[in-house]
Order: sequence, then C-alpha cells, then structure tokens
Amino acid sequence: MAKKSEAKDSVLGIEVLSAIGFSFLFAWFLIAGFWVPSVPVEVDAANPASAVHGFVIVGLPVAYTIQHFLGKRESYSPLNKGVMAVVLLASLVSCSLFFAVQMGCNVPPFFLAVACFLSGVATAFGLISWLHVSSYLPISHYTFYVGAALAVGCVTFAFSTALDRALQPVFALACMGASAILLHIFSLCVDFSSKPKCDKGKEVPELEGTWSFTKEIEPTFAVFGVAFGLALHCVVGKADVAQLSCFLAMLPGAVIIALVSFRGGDINITFVQRALLCICVLFLMSFQFYPSAIAQVMSAFALFGWAVFLSANYAFMLKKSRFGGGPAYRQIPVHLIASNAGVLAGWLLFAVTENLSSSVPSIRLVLGIVLVFLAVCVVMLFYPNRRHHRSDGTSHDRSNMRLAGQQSIPVPAVAPDADAGGGADPLLLAKCQTLGAMYDLSPREIQVLGYLARGRNARYIEEKLLISQSTVKSHMHKIYDKFDIHSQQRLMDFIDSYPLDANVAAACD
Repeated sequence: MAKKSEAKDSVLGIEVLSAIGFSFLFAWFLIAGFWVPSVPVEVDAANPASAVHGFVIVGLPVAYTIQHFLGKRESYSPLNKGVMAVVLLASLVSCSLFFAVQMGCNVPPFFLAVACFLSGVATAFGLISWLHVSSYLPISHYTFYVGAALAVGCVTFAFSTALDRALQPVFALACMGASAILLHIFSLCVDFSSKPKCDKGKEVPELEGTWSFTKEIEPTFAVFGVAFGLALHCVVGKADVAQLSCFLAMLPGAVIIALVSFRGGDINITFVQRALLCICVLFLMSFQFYPSAIAQVMSAFALFGWAVFLSANYAFMLKKSRFGGGPAYRQIPVHLIASNAGVLAGWLLFAVTENLSSSVPSIRLVLGIVLVFLAVCVVMLFYPNRRHHRSDGTSHDRSNMRLAGQQSIPVPAVAPDADAGGGADPLLLAKCQTLGAMYDLSPREIQVLGYLARGRNARYIEEKLLISQSTVKSHMHKIYDKFDIHSQQRLMDFIDSYPLDANVAAACD
C-alpha cells in the first residue's frame, strides 16, 4: 500500500511540475504577446505601437508552418539545444526592445513589429515543445492539465500587471526562462524512445479508431478563430483596466473546463462547438458597437470562450499524440495552422473595418451578419456527430473495420506471399491491418504495406499485385507520407516494434 501511495504521489508531482512549466509559457504569451506591446508610451505617427501589435498574431501561424515542415525531417526535435537557444534568443530580443520602449527610447515601428513577431514565434515553438513532452508524461486528465496550466498562467499574468512597466518585459523573459528550464529538465528525464505510460506505469491502450480531426472539426475552428481575432483587436491597443478585465475573463473559462474534466465530466467536442458557436454569434453581432461597453463585455465573453477552446483543443491533440499517431511535434503544428490563420484573418478584418467604418457606418454590421451566416453554414457542413465521431473527437473506425456511411466494411486481408515458405507471419499481417486502419490507408495501400513490411521492393509488388510500377510507387509515397516515415527500413522497424492488443496477438499465435 505504501508503494502505491508513493507512486501516486510521484505521478501527481510530475503532473503538477509540468503544469507549472506550461503555465509559465501561457503567462509569457499574455504578457509579451498582448499586454506589454500595447502599453501606450507615446502612440503617435512616429511610434505606432498599436499598429504593429498584430505581428504577434502573424508570428503564430508562420511558426507553426515552419514547425510542420521541420517535423518532416528525421533529425529534427523541438527539444534540441539549438532550437531552445533560438527560442530564448527570440524572447530576449523581443523583451529587450519592449524594455527600451518602456524606458522612453524612440524605437522605430519596424523594430516593434519584429519584437511582436518574435513573441509569437517563441510562443509557438515553446507550445509545441511542451505538448510534445506532455504527451509522454503520466497525465490522468488532459483537459484538466491544460486548463489548470492556463488558469495559473492567467494569475501570473495578472500579477505582472501590478509591477512597474519597466519590469514587465523582464518578468515576461523570466517566465519564458523558467518554462525553458523546466522543459529541459523533463527532456532529460523522459524516455522518448519508449511508448508513453499511463499513470499506473502500464502502456497506454491503443486508440480504438483513427483521429479524423481535420475534415470535420478544424474548418469550424478556423471560423471561430476569426471571431477570436476580432475580439482580440477590440481588446488590445491600450493597457488599462478594461483590457485587463477582458483578458482575465480567460481565467474562469480555464477553471471551469478544468474542474469539469477533473470531476470526471465528458468534454464533448460537439458540446464545445455548440458553446463556441453561441459565443461567436453573440460577439459578432455586438462588435459593431465598438468601443462601447457592450463590445467590451462581449469581448470578455469571447476571450472566456477562447480559454475553453484552447484547453479543449490542446487536450484533444495531446490525446491523439499519446494514444497513437506519432510524436506530437510532427502531428500538432498542422492542426494549429487553421485556427491561428483564422485569428489572423479576424485581426486584419477589424483593422480594415476600423478605417472604413467612419466613412461607411454600417460596414461592421454587414460584416457581422456575413460572418455569423458563414459560421453557422460551416458548422452545419462540418459538424461532428455520433455517426462519425465519439464525444472526444475520435472516429468509430476499429482496427479491423472501416466506416463507410452507415455500414462497417471489413478491411481486406494483406495478401500473403505464396513463395514465402507457407505464407507471411500472421502477426505481421495483423499489425499491418491494425496500422492501416489507424493511419487511414486504403485497402490497396494496406496490401502494399504488407509487402513493404516484409522488405519487398516496388518491382516485386508490381508483379504480385499486377499493377504498374508507377501505381506501386504512388501507393508507397502515400504510405510513407501518412506514416511520416521516409525509408522502408524505418517503416519495417516501426511495424515490427508495434505492440498489438493481447487478444489479437494470441489469435495470431
């Protein structure tokens, strides 16, 4: 009993310490990304701080795009010392420029834009690093973990606003430094070559289906991102009590979703989308009244929804990375591009309408109506439902079945080798079938995968399947792309080391 208690305390300590490190990153983002750049030292034509603030929003999707392509390189890791050094250098440059502004120096707008851009880039790289490490930690409740980290980050941000303005950039840099130090400690302690473990030390169970996240969820998140971008533009631009209260509205959003998860509540992706749609519609119909009190209240409500969105979204992606699909740093960046591109689009829309609204007073009303209509249409088209998804966002595809409309169609068995000494290893074929369904391979691609797993080349597969060599190479390219593996030997090693369910393995024996 004492050993079990010690193990439980150890797991809890790891979870708490990693959440603290994650919270430092969120605090950095709020301080260096939105609060410090919007402090009006002398906002005029010579120093238009508010005009360049949007480069924070530009830095996020750009950095995620860069990481998506870097993740395709087998030698890349977001935990490399070189990567972390670049992140810290970007943070240092950004905070140094902000500190110069706070001290009354006349910093040209170009350098302010660079500082804001670097803040966004450092945040994006730090976020992917933490999500990657978190996917290997024995975390019990994903949504609670992210929500609690965001809540503590909001409290840390609130504390920073009480400091002297000159100290705020220094405090932001300290938050990023503390986050990087904890990240480095975990990178040394975690065994990334092994399969992630659950909180009882056992291997996590295999995901009972594929993670069809892009088709039906991300288009709606991109539309919601437009509303969040509009809300952010309504809020930022001056560091005052109104802006602070709007950002602190994220705190109850993070706390609520964390508590629901901790008490065993089911964080349903469909429910999250319904809530986000209602929040976005209310905000889009009210932002035309900017800068009235109505818009301020609805902006706070939108940021409340943003906290819910971040907690749920990051938790779903953590689950995907931990239970199957490959390393987080290869899977997550592409999923974050859509929502952050939506935030950037919303920011730019507000900037444009801000200039046009004086000459065309109804432009914001028309834009709000159009965006509401677009949001409703997109949600109707891409709405996840029980036929396609479970409540946590995973699909109903089983390891040996493929969902096609309302009927379950068995995946064809991998063709055995007639000249392979009585046929191929049944265990190897079962692994190919399981992985084929998990990575959304077509029936023909699963057949090709079976031959690749046995070391066969394109010419051999061409002769066995009676298809052209160009078709074989096309299937091979798609297989490598879906597995994010770029050599046959690494693919064979991956399939060979893949752990099958005990019942399936026993049946093969």
